Amino acid sequence: MVWEEVTAAHWGRPSRKVKDALTQAANRWTVQLDERAATLTAIYIAGGSWE
Repeated sequence: MVWEEVTAAHWGRPSRKVKDALTQAANRWTVQLDERAATLTAIYIAGGSWE
């Protein structure tokens, strides 16, 4: 749920904004979010490529 929410709204945006959005979404969904995983996921989403 968190991934879909953030990816749909923040694809290709700066990684810092994506990471903030991941944190907020995780809090809304009451999901534990590992700091390292959040950083790597934010970089991936910010990159804007599926490949």
